[in-house]
Amino acid sequence: TVPVLQTPVEVPEQPPAPVTQPTPEQPAPPPTKEVPTPVNIVVNYDPDSYDIRPDELPALEELATLIRDNPGLLKMSAYTDDDGPTSGQWLSERRADNSTEEGRAQNRRVEIYFIPDAWAEQAQ
Repeated sequence: TVPVLQTPVEVPEQPPAPVTQPTPEQPAPPPTKEVPTPVNIVVNYDPDSYDIRPDELPALEELATLIRDNPGLLKMSAYTDDDGPTSGQWLSERRADNSTEEGRAQNRRVEIYFIPDAWAEQAQ
C-alpha cells in the first residue's frame, strides 16, 4: 500500500452566525380615513319661501364637508306644493296630498342623496 501523508489544514475561525429573534408581526396600520356611507337629507322650507331654515343648516353643513372631502355622486330632487304661482302647480299635483297642510309641507322639500365613490367601490 502507498502511505498517505496527511497535512493538517487550518480552518479559519468564523464568528458564529448571529441569532435573529423572530420579529413579532406588526399589526396592520389603522385606516387613514373611514369610508363614508351614503347620505340622504331632506330639507324642508316654508310656504312662499326659498330661504333655508336655520334648523336645516347643520345637516347641510355636514353634507357640504362630506362632499368636499369625498368624490361621489350627488342627486338632488326638488318638490313644491300647490300654493303659489301656477307654474309649479302641475308638478305639485304629482306629489303628496295637497289637500292638507301636512301634505303641502311634505311637498315643500329638497331631497339630497350623496353616494361617496369609496363606499360604492367597497360595496361592489
